[in-house]
Amino acid sequence: MTISEDAEILSLNERQVKRIKKGVKEHCEAIVIHKNRGRKPTHALSDEVKNTVVELKKSEKYTKANFSYFQELLEEHESISISKPSVYRILVSNGLTSPKKHSKVKHHS
Repeated sequence: MTISEDAEILSLNERQVKRIKKGVKEHCEAIVIHKNRGRKPTHALSDEVKNTVVELKKSEKYTKANFSYFQELLEEHESISISKPSVYRILVSNGLTSPKKHSKVKHHS
């Protein structure tokens, strides 16, 4: 197979395929296994922070805040600085949903 065919099959670009092929020749198949495999990323949120976020969201103080506003409140009042996608991911994975705005009732005349 050509490098371009390999790249297409693996959904990689040709440069990545060349690098992998070179690594396999020099270091055997182990090169294709990511070096951080099985390790928690250094930037990952701790379980303690995740649990704190969940408990705060369940508290009466924040229960009515939607996820986006809750993230802002965490930063402002709790000194917890995490991204909105992280807040969303933590809360949804713990079975919580973002409160929806009440829809306005339209009156027909």
